[in-house]
Order: sequence, then structure tokens, then C-alpha cells
Amino acid sequence: MKKIKLSLVLLSFASVSAFAAERLPKDLQAAGKDALKLLSQSLSNSDARVRSQAARSWGIIGNPAAIPVLKQALRDQDDSVRIAAAYSLFELKSFSGVPILKSIIRQSSQSSSDSSPVAELRRIAHDKMRVLAIRKLFAIEGKKSEALLRSLLDDPSGEVRDAAAVGLARMGLSDFVSEFISALGSMEVPVRVAAARDLGDIGTPEALEGLTRAALDPAVDVREEVMRVLPQFPAAESAPLLTRALKDEDPRVRAQALVGLSLLSDSSSIPALKKILEDSLNSDTRLEAETGLARRGQKVDLNLPERILSASDPDLKNLALNVLGADNSFHSDHLLADVVKSNADIRLRIKAATFLLQHIAGRKGS
Repeated sequence: MKKIKLSLVLLSFASVSAFAAERLPKDLQAAGKDALKLLSQSLSNSDARVRSQAARSWGIIGNPAAIPVLKQALRDQDDSVRIAAAYSLFELKSFSGVPILKSIIRQSSQSSSDSSPVAELRRIAHDKMRVLAIRKLFAIEGKKSEALLRSLLDDPSGEVRDAAAVGLARMGLSDFVSEFISALGSMEVPVRVAAARDLGDIGTPEALEGLTRAALDPAVDVREEVMRVLPQFPAAESAPLLTRALKDEDPRVRAQALVGLSLLSDSSSIPALKKILEDSLNSDTRLEAETGLARRGQKVDLNLPERILSASDPDLKNLALNVLGADNSFHSDHLLADVVKSNADIRLRIKAATFLLQHIAGRKGS
């Protein structure tokens, strides 16, 4: 434990020294130090969700000084933390987490006579982590993971088999892609929803063709799922579909299309986002539109997110942080710094710290 703490102290000191050397206002230098301290301490939090978020943050920030503590996190007792650490290490150009991902994937749920609800929930949670590890492993190794994915096609877990098939389809293996496209023609809505979700993960041109047709599906659930996954495709191809869906007859589909557009950075949808911001009185809709505009380099009014951060709704606060993260101005930095130092939910504070350090690192490299 002492070694972990020492590593955290060294990490904070090295990183803050680098930031302090830049021409930043002194208050932002101090805010960067507070953000680093928060992320470092969060890796030892009793809540695994907090530790996982903190581990993931280091990869997003892109600070190589975090490699030693992320390697420590690979020994965490919680799979979600180990997966987050492994992927962050990859983003920092270290492959030391790959064996951990493979180990988690290979831990098949053992058959048991225990059919209690608690045992079933444990199996579901375990397989969920295996699926997440499969996705991260493919993102790291690509076609090198083919043999392992093929070995999972007979796994007892349907979710694991499905994730393996998605990975193989992403390699361009047409027989796997066609199965998911065919599922879009099922008479059962849940099957079509699952197919849309998986085609989003597959991300090939054939998958986009299927989703383009599914965007007009008569079932609201299917159209909503299509909007959810479209941002995983290039903006030039997905933005027109999302923009069109802003006029869908169902409010759920319209809302999800707006969320999707907010994740992109194409300029073609700027007029549509400005129109939504001008016409809507709904706070979450306005925040999503502001995030999308900020990501496209448009100047946005920060009065709404600043006011939301003083309110009590955690979901709206989360959306407000997205605006600040996309805005990347000194005003946003100061608002993010206030959240880092606040008594807000720890996960919101970590998110604010991550955005703030991204901003500082971006200015450092410019």
C-alpha cells in the first residue's frame, strides 16, 4: 500500500511540475494540481465505479506519468477497474494490460446447481465484464484476436458469443456481418433492437447500410437504438441521418438524435443545432445543443451550464459538464475547477477534473 501511495505522490508531483511550467494563470495551475490529486486519490476509493472511472481518466488525459499507477490498478479486485486500467495503458502506448483482458475473457461462468436470483445476477455481471473485455481487446489487437474470438463462439453465455461474433464481423468477415443485417428483418422488435446495437459496434459500410434502412423502422425502440449507435460512424455519413431524425414523430427518437449530433464535430449540422437552441426551453435539450455547437468550435453562452451546476439535479449537472468539456475556454476551466473543489458527487468531480486536465494538456501542446 505504501508503494502505491508513493507512486501517486510522484505522479502528482511530476505532472503538476510540467503544468506549472506553462504560461497559465496561477489559479489554473493550482486547479490542475487539485485535479491531479483528486484522480490519484480516487484510484484508492472504496467504490469500484469510482476507481474504474479514475483509471479510465488517465488514458483520456494522455499523461504517460500515469503508467506506473495504472499497472498497480491491473491488480485491483474488481474486473471493471482492471479493464479500464488495461485500456488506458494501451492509450498510453503500453500493452501490459492485454494479458489481464485475456484472463478476464477466458473466465467462463462455471455451471452451477445454484439457480437462485443472487447467483444468476452474479453470472450476468460476470459475463457483462467479459463482454466489455472482448470489446477492449479487439480495439487493441484487431485481427490478432481472431483465434480467441472464434474460441468463444461456443461459450455458454449468449452475450459472450454475440460479442465474439461482433468482433469477427468487425474484421470484415462477411458471413458474420450478414447474420446481423438479416436480424434487422426479424418480426420481433427486441431482436431488431439488438441487431441495430451490434451493427453499430461492427461499424463497417455494410453495417451502416443496414442501419440506414433501420432508421425508418416502424418501431420506436429500433429507431432510437439506431440514433444511439450512429455516432460510431464517420460524421459525414452519420450526421445527415441524425439531422433528419430531429424531425422524427417520436420525442425519444428526436432526443437521441440530438445526443448523437452533440457527439460529432461536423459543421453541416450547425444550423440545426442553433435552431434547437433557439426554439427549446428544455434545459437538457439546450445543454445537448450547446455541447454539439462547442464541439464544432462555436462560441456558446455558459450561463445555463453555470446555473445548472449550482442546482441539485445530477443528470443535468452531467450534461452541463459536457458543455464545459467541449467549450475549452478559460471561463469553462474556472467552472470545472469549482466543481473539482466542490462537495458534488465524486464521479462528477472526476469528470470535471478529467476535462480540466485535458484542456490544460491541450494548451500545453499548442
